[in-house]
Amino acid sequence: MKLFFYGVLHTLISLTCILFVAGSTGLNVSLAFLTVGLGTLVFHLLTKNKFAAIMGLSGSYIGGLVLVGSQYGVEYAAGGSVLAGIIYVLVGLLAKKYPKIIGSFPKYVLNTAVLLIALNLLPVGVNLIAGHEIAAIIIIAVALVSYVNKKLNAYTLPIALIFGVLLATVTGNLGTFTDFGTVSLVFPKFNFEAFALIGVVAIAVAFETMGDITNCGMAQGIETDEHDLADALVANGAASVVSGAIGGVPLTSYSENVGLIYATKYTNPWAQVVTALIYIVLAFVPAVSGVVGMIPSYVFGAVLIFLFGMIGISSVCKIGESNDKNPNTMIAMLVTFYATPSTLFSPIAAAIIVGMIFHYITRER
Repeated sequence: MKLFFYGVLHTLISLTCILFVAGSTGLNVSLAFLTVGLGTLVFHLLTKNKFAAIMGLSGSYIGGLVLVGSQYGVEYAAGGSVLAGIIYVLVGLLAKKYPKIIGSFPKYVLNTAVLLIALNLLPVGVNLIAGHEIAAIIIIAVALVSYVNKKLNAYTLPIALIFGVLLATVTGNLGTFTDFGTVSLVFPKFNFEAFALIGVVAIAVAFETMGDITNCGMAQGIETDEHDLADALVANGAASVVSGAIGGVPLTSYSENVGLIYATKYTNPWAQVVTALIYIVLAFVPAVSGVVGMIPSYVFGAVLIFLFGMIGISSVCKIGESNDKNPNTMIAMLVTFYATPSTLFSPIAAAIIVGMIFHYITRER
Protein backbone atom coordinates (compact mmCIF):
# COMPACT_ATOMS: atom_id res chain seq x y z
CA MET A 1 0.00 0.00 0.00
CA LYS A 2 2.86 2.38 0.87
CA LEU A 3 4.50 1.63 -2.48
CA PHE A 4 1.32 2.53 -4.37
CA PHE A 5 0.83 5.69 -2.29
CA TYR A 6 4.29 7.01 -3.13
CA GLY A 7 3.86 5.97 -6.75
CA VAL A 8 0.76 8.16 -6.94
CA LEU A 9 2.56 10.98 -5.13
CA HIS A 10 5.44 10.92 -7.62
CA THR A 11 2.88 10.94 -10.44
CA LEU A 12 1.32 14.13 -9.08
CA ILE A 13 4.70 15.80 -8.58
CA SER A 14 5.92 15.01 -12.09
CA LEU A 15 2.58 15.70 -13.77
CA THR A 16 2.98 19.48 -13.93
CA CYS A 17 6.25 19.44 -15.88
CA ILE A 18 4.92 16.77 -18.23
CA LEU A 19 1.79 18.80 -18.94
CA PHE A 20 3.73 22.01 -19.41
CA VAL A 21 6.21 20.48 -21.89
CA ALA A 22 3.40 18.70 -23.75
CA GLY A 23 1.37 21.91 -23.82
CA SER A 24 4.34 24.02 -24.95
CA THR A 25 5.28 21.65 -27.79
CA GLY A 26 1.79 20.60 -28.86
CA LEU A 27 2.48 16.96 -27.98
CA ASN A 28 -0.62 14.80 -27.52
CA VAL A 29 -1.04 14.35 -23.76
CA SER A 30 -1.94 10.66 -24.01
CA LEU A 31 1.19 10.04 -26.07
CA ALA A 32 3.22 12.06 -23.54
CA PHE A 33 1.99 9.83 -20.70
CA LEU A 34 2.79 6.69 -22.69
CA THR A 35 6.35 7.81 -23.47
CA VAL A 36 6.99 8.77 -19.84
CA GLY A 37 5.72 5.39 -18.64
CA LEU A 38 7.65 3.33 -21.18
CA GLY A 39 10.78 5.50 -20.86
CA THR A 40 10.83 5.16 -17.07
CA LEU A 41 10.49 1.38 -17.32
CA VAL A 42 13.37 1.25 -19.83
CA PHE A 43 15.53 3.40 -17.52
CA HIS A 44 14.87 1.20 -14.49
CA LEU A 45 15.46 -1.97 -16.50
CA LEU A 46 18.85 -0.81 -17.82
CA THR A 47 20.03 0.62 -14.48
CA LYS A 48 18.84 -2.51 -12.64
CA ASN A 49 16.38 -0.42 -10.62
CA LYS A 50 19.19 1.33 -8.76
CA PHE A 51 18.02 4.95 -9.01
CA ALA A 52 14.63 6.24 -7.84
CA ALA A 53 14.24 8.40 -10.95
CA ILE A 54 11.40 9.21 -13.32
CA MET A 55 12.00 9.85 -17.01
CA GLY A 56 9.86 12.91 -17.71
CA LEU A 57 9.58 15.11 -20.79
CA SER A 58 12.62 17.39 -21.06
CA GLY A 59 11.89 21.11 -21.33
CA SER A 60 15.39 21.87 -22.57
CA TYR A 61 14.43 20.94 -26.13
CA ILE A 62 11.22 22.98 -26.41
CA GLY A 63 12.70 25.68 -28.66
CA GLY A 64 14.14 23.20 -31.19
CA LEU A 65 11.09 20.92 -31.08
CA VAL A 66 8.69 23.79 -31.79
CA LEU A 67 10.87 25.18 -34.60
CA VAL A 68 11.46 21.84 -36.34
CA GLY A 69 7.86 20.72 -35.82
CA SER A 70 6.40 23.92 -37.28
CA GLN A 71 8.75 24.10 -40.28
CA TYR A 72 9.19 20.44 -41.22
CA GLY A 73 6.51 18.49 -39.35
CA VAL A 74 6.19 16.64 -36.06
CA GLU A 75 7.75 13.53 -37.65
CA TYR A 76 11.06 15.36 -37.91
CA ALA A 77 10.75 16.66 -34.35
CA ALA A 78 10.35 13.01 -33.28
CA GLY A 79 13.43 12.17 -35.38
CA GLY A 80 15.39 14.83 -33.52
CA SER A 81 14.32 13.21 -30.25
CA VAL A 82 15.65 9.84 -31.42
CA LEU A 83 18.95 11.48 -32.38
CA ALA A 84 19.17 13.17 -28.97
CA GLY A 85 18.73 9.76 -27.34
CA ILE A 86 21.45 8.26 -29.52
CA ILE A 87 23.83 11.06 -28.49
CA TYR A 88 23.02 10.32 -24.82
CA VAL A 89 23.91 6.68 -25.41
CA LEU A 90 27.16 7.52 -27.23
CA VAL A 91 28.25 9.94 -24.49
CA GLY A 92 27.39 7.30 -21.89
CA LEU A 93 29.35 4.57 -23.67
CA LEU A 94 32.35 6.87 -24.09
CA ALA A 95 32.17 7.83 -20.42
CA LYS A 96 32.01 4.17 -19.47
CA LYS A 97 35.10 3.30 -21.52
CA TYR A 98 36.98 6.52 -20.70
CA PRO A 99 35.72 7.73 -17.29
CA LYS A 100 38.00 10.79 -17.41
CA ILE A 101 35.96 12.20 -20.31
CA ILE A 102 33.35 13.38 -17.81
CA GLY A 103 35.92 15.58 -16.07
CA SER A 104 37.18 17.02 -19.36
CA PHE A 105 34.11 19.27 -19.61
CA PRO A 106 34.60 22.27 -17.28
CA LYS A 107 31.61 22.72 -14.99
CA TYR A 108 31.38 26.46 -15.61
CA VAL A 109 31.09 25.83 -19.38
CA LEU A 110 28.27 23.35 -18.80
CA ASN A 111 26.53 25.65 -16.32
CA THR A 112 26.81 28.48 -18.84
CA ALA A 113 25.19 26.16 -21.39
CA VAL A 114 22.32 25.48 -18.96
CA LEU A 115 21.95 29.24 -18.48
CA LEU A 116 21.72 29.65 -22.27
CA ILE A 117 19.04 26.94 -22.42
CA ALA A 118 17.03 28.97 -19.90
CA LEU A 119 17.55 32.20 -21.89
CA ASN A 120 16.51 30.37 -25.04
CA LEU A 121 13.23 29.18 -23.53
CA LEU A 122 12.11 32.29 -21.67
CA PRO A 123 10.89 33.99 -24.90
CA VAL A 124 8.73 30.90 -25.56
CA GLY A 125 7.03 31.51 -22.21
CA VAL A 126 6.61 35.21 -23.02
CA ASN A 127 4.85 34.30 -26.29
CA LEU A 128 2.54 31.88 -24.49
CA ILE A 129 1.33 34.51 -22.01
CA ALA A 130 0.64 37.18 -24.68
CA GLY A 131 -2.64 38.92 -23.91
CA HIS A 132 -2.77 37.50 -20.36
CA GLU A 133 0.29 39.13 -18.81
CA ILE A 134 -1.41 40.17 -15.55
CA ALA A 135 -2.77 36.68 -14.91
CA ALA A 136 0.66 35.21 -15.68
CA ILE A 137 2.38 37.60 -13.26
CA ILE A 138 -0.05 36.55 -10.52
CA ILE A 139 0.66 32.85 -11.20
CA ILE A 140 4.42 33.47 -11.10
CA ALA A 141 4.01 35.39 -7.82
CA VAL A 142 2.15 32.44 -6.29
CA ALA A 143 4.92 30.12 -7.47
CA LEU A 144 7.56 32.35 -5.86
CA VAL A 145 5.69 32.44 -2.54
CA SER A 146 5.46 28.64 -2.59
CA TYR A 147 9.11 28.29 -3.62
CA VAL A 148 10.48 30.27 -0.65
CA ASN A 149 8.35 28.27 1.79
CA LYS A 150 10.37 25.26 2.98
CA LYS A 151 7.26 23.14 3.54
CA LEU A 152 5.75 23.96 0.13
CA ASN A 153 8.95 24.13 -1.91
CA ALA A 154 8.70 20.58 -3.31
CA TYR A 155 5.13 21.26 -4.46
CA THR A 156 5.73 24.62 -6.14
CA LEU A 157 4.87 23.59 -9.71
CA PRO A 158 1.67 21.69 -8.88
CA ILE A 159 0.53 24.63 -6.72
CA ALA A 160 1.24 27.10 -9.55
CA LEU A 161 -0.60 24.95 -12.10
CA ILE A 162 -3.63 24.36 -9.88
CA PHE A 163 -3.81 28.07 -9.01
CA GLY A 164 -3.55 28.94 -12.71
CA VAL A 165 -6.43 26.62 -13.55
CA LEU A 166 -8.56 28.08 -10.75
CA LEU A 167 -7.76 31.60 -11.92
CA ALA A 168 -8.68 30.70 -15.50
CA THR A 169 -11.95 29.21 -14.26
CA VAL A 170 -12.88 32.32 -12.26
CA THR A 171 -12.01 34.68 -15.13
CA GLY A 172 -13.81 32.55 -17.73
CA ASN A 173 -10.66 31.68 -19.70
CA LEU A 174 -10.86 27.92 -19.28
CA GLY A 175 -11.05 26.10 -22.62
CA THR A 176 -13.76 23.68 -23.73
CA PHE A 177 -13.50 19.92 -23.29
CA THR A 178 -12.20 18.15 -26.38
CA ASP A 179 -12.04 14.39 -26.80
CA PHE A 180 -8.57 13.76 -28.28
CA GLY A 181 -9.28 10.05 -28.63
CA THR A 182 -6.76 7.31 -28.01
CA VAL A 183 -2.98 7.48 -28.28
CA SER A 184 -1.87 8.67 -31.71
CA LEU A 185 1.59 7.41 -32.65
CA VAL A 186 3.94 9.41 -34.87
CA PHE A 187 6.84 7.67 -36.57
CA PRO A 188 10.09 9.65 -36.87
CA LYS A 189 11.72 11.09 -39.96
CA PHE A 190 15.19 12.58 -40.12
CA ASN A 191 16.88 15.60 -41.67
CA PHE A 192 19.89 17.76 -40.84
CA GLU A 193 17.74 20.35 -39.05
CA ALA A 194 16.41 17.70 -36.66
CA PHE A 195 19.99 16.87 -35.75
CA ALA A 196 21.30 20.45 -35.63
CA LEU A 197 18.41 21.98 -33.67
CA ILE A 198 17.38 19.11 -31.38
CA GLY A 199 19.87 16.26 -31.36
CA VAL A 200 23.05 18.12 -30.48
CA VAL A 201 21.41 19.90 -27.52
CA ALA A 202 21.75 16.52 -25.79
CA ILE A 203 25.47 17.23 -25.34
CA ALA A 204 24.66 19.95 -22.80
CA VAL A 205 21.66 18.24 -21.25
CA ALA A 206 23.59 14.99 -20.76
CA PHE A 207 25.81 16.63 -18.16
CA GLU A 208 22.80 18.23 -16.49
CA THR A 209 21.31 14.72 -16.30
CA MET A 210 24.44 13.41 -14.60
CA GLY A 211 24.03 16.10 -11.97
CA ASP A 212 20.41 15.08 -11.39
CA ILE A 213 21.34 11.39 -11.08
CA THR A 214 24.12 12.24 -8.62
CA ASN A 215 21.59 14.24 -6.59
CA CYS A 216 19.15 11.32 -6.78
CA GLY A 217 21.81 8.97 -5.43
CA MET A 218 22.51 11.36 -2.56
CA ALA A 219 18.78 11.48 -1.73
CA GLN A 220 18.76 7.67 -1.60
CA GLY A 221 21.92 7.58 0.50
CA ILE A 222 24.03 5.83 -2.15
CA GLU A 223 27.27 6.97 -3.74
CA THR A 224 27.48 7.27 -7.52
CA ASP A 225 30.71 6.85 -9.47
CA GLU A 226 31.56 7.49 -13.13
CA HIS A 227 30.33 4.05 -14.18
CA ASP A 228 26.94 4.62 -12.50
CA LEU A 229 26.58 7.95 -14.30
CA ALA A 230 27.59 6.36 -17.61
CA ASP A 231 24.97 3.62 -17.12
CA ALA A 232 22.35 6.25 -16.29
CA LEU A 233 23.19 8.20 -19.46
CA VAL A 234 22.90 5.10 -21.63
CA ALA A 235 19.57 4.26 -19.97
CA ASN A 236 18.33 7.85 -20.35
CA GLY A 237 19.34 7.73 -24.01
CA ALA A 238 17.58 4.43 -24.64
CA ALA A 239 14.44 5.83 -22.98
CA SER A 240 14.59 8.90 -25.25
CA VAL A 241 15.02 6.72 -28.34
CA VAL A 242 11.91 4.74 -27.37
CA SER A 243 10.04 8.02 -26.80
CA GLY A 244 11.08 9.52 -30.14
CA ALA A 245 10.38 6.28 -31.99
CA ILE A 246 6.65 6.64 -31.28
CA GLY A 247 6.45 10.43 -31.64
CA GLY A 248 7.53 11.68 -28.23
CA VAL A 249 10.22 14.11 -27.06
CA PRO A 250 13.59 13.50 -25.31
CA LEU A 251 13.28 12.36 -21.71
CA THR A 252 15.20 13.37 -18.61
CA SER A 253 15.15 12.82 -14.85
CA TYR A 254 13.07 15.27 -12.81
CA SER A 255 14.68 17.11 -9.91
CA GLU A 256 11.18 17.76 -8.46
CA ASN A 257 10.81 14.06 -7.76
CA VAL A 258 14.29 13.95 -6.20
CA GLY A 259 13.14 16.80 -3.96
CA LEU A 260 10.17 14.66 -2.91
CA ILE A 261 12.55 11.82 -1.97
CA TYR A 262 14.52 14.24 0.24
CA ALA A 263 11.27 15.44 1.84
CA THR A 264 9.67 12.02 2.48
CA LYS A 265 12.84 9.89 2.99
CA TYR A 266 11.11 7.12 0.98
CA THR A 267 13.85 5.79 -1.31
CA ASN A 268 12.42 2.55 -2.75
CA PRO A 269 12.92 2.74 -6.58
CA TRP A 270 9.89 0.48 -7.10
CA ALA A 271 7.72 3.52 -6.33
CA GLN A 272 8.88 5.07 -9.61
CA VAL A 273 8.06 1.81 -11.41
CA VAL A 274 4.52 2.14 -10.04
CA THR A 275 4.48 5.74 -11.33
CA ALA A 276 5.49 4.48 -14.79
CA LEU A 277 2.64 1.97 -14.79
CA ILE A 278 0.17 4.67 -13.71
CA TYR A 279 1.22 6.87 -16.65
CA ILE A 280 0.79 3.98 -19.09
CA VAL A 281 -2.76 3.40 -17.79
CA LEU A 282 -3.56 7.14 -17.98
CA ALA A 283 -2.38 7.18 -21.62
CA PHE A 284 -5.39 5.07 -22.55
CA VAL A 285 -7.96 7.19 -20.70
CA PRO A 286 -8.95 9.85 -23.34
CA ALA A 287 -10.88 11.94 -20.81
CA VAL A 288 -7.59 12.87 -19.11
CA SER A 289 -6.26 14.46 -22.32
CA GLY A 290 -9.55 16.29 -22.79
CA VAL A 291 -9.38 17.84 -19.34
CA VAL A 292 -5.73 18.86 -19.83
CA GLY A 293 -6.66 20.48 -23.15
CA MET A 294 -8.90 22.90 -21.27
CA ILE A 295 -5.91 24.54 -19.54
CA PRO A 296 -5.09 27.89 -21.24
CA SER A 297 -1.63 28.23 -22.82
CA TYR A 298 -0.79 31.26 -20.65
CA VAL A 299 -0.86 29.04 -17.56
CA PHE A 300 1.85 26.84 -19.09
CA GLY A 301 3.69 29.99 -20.18
CA ALA A 302 3.74 31.36 -16.64
CA VAL A 303 5.02 28.04 -15.26
CA LEU A 304 7.69 27.95 -17.99
CA ILE A 305 8.90 31.48 -17.17
CA PHE A 306 9.10 30.66 -13.47
CA LEU A 307 10.82 27.30 -13.96
CA PHE A 308 13.48 28.42 -16.40
CA GLY A 309 13.93 31.72 -14.60
CA MET A 310 14.88 29.75 -11.49
CA ILE A 311 17.10 27.40 -13.51
CA GLY A 312 18.88 30.42 -15.00
CA ILE A 313 19.44 31.98 -11.57
CA SER A 314 20.71 28.64 -10.20
CA SER A 315 23.15 28.36 -13.12
CA VAL A 316 24.51 31.85 -12.46
CA CYS A 317 25.09 30.92 -8.81
CA LYS A 318 26.91 27.73 -9.80
CA ILE A 319 29.07 29.65 -12.28
CA GLY A 320 29.97 32.07 -9.50
CA GLU A 321 31.10 29.16 -7.31
CA SER A 322 33.43 27.76 -10.01
CA ASN A 323 37.10 28.31 -9.27
CA ASP A 324 38.26 27.74 -12.85
CA LYS A 325 35.78 30.01 -14.66
CA ASN A 326 37.09 32.15 -17.50
CA PRO A 327 35.05 35.33 -18.22
CA ASN A 328 36.39 35.51 -21.79
CA THR A 329 35.14 32.00 -22.49
CA MET A 330 31.68 32.83 -21.15
CA ILE A 331 31.54 36.04 -23.23
CA ALA A 332 32.52 34.04 -26.33
CA MET A 333 29.74 31.53 -25.57
CA LEU A 334 27.18 34.31 -25.11
CA VAL A 335 28.15 36.03 -28.37
CA THR A 336 28.06 32.69 -30.23
CA PHE A 337 24.65 31.89 -28.76
CA TYR A 338 23.08 35.12 -30.04
CA ALA A 339 25.02 35.15 -33.35
CA THR A 340 24.13 31.61 -34.45
CA PRO A 341 20.99 31.49 -36.66
CA SER A 342 18.61 29.11 -34.88
CA THR A 343 17.23 27.93 -38.21
CA LEU A 344 20.62 26.51 -39.22
CA PHE A 345 22.17 25.09 -36.06
CA SER A 346 21.47 24.90 -32.34
CA PRO A 347 22.83 28.12 -30.76
CA ILE A 348 23.36 26.19 -27.50
CA ALA A 349 25.44 23.47 -29.15
CA ALA A 350 27.47 26.10 -31.04
CA ALA A 351 28.11 27.94 -27.76
CA ILE A 352 29.34 24.74 -26.08
CA ILE A 353 31.76 24.01 -28.94
CA VAL A 354 33.14 27.56 -28.83
CA GLY A 355 33.29 27.44 -25.03
CA MET A 356 35.34 24.23 -25.03
CA ILE A 357 37.74 25.61 -27.65
CA PHE A 358 38.22 28.90 -25.76
CA HIS A 359 38.66 27.10 -22.44
CA TYR A 360 41.48 24.87 -23.64
CA ILE A 361 43.16 27.61 -25.68
CA THR A 362 43.13 30.24 -22.93
CA ARG A 363 43.62 28.12 -19.80
CA GLU A 364 46.88 28.55 -17.91
CA ARG A 365 49.45 25.92 -18.72
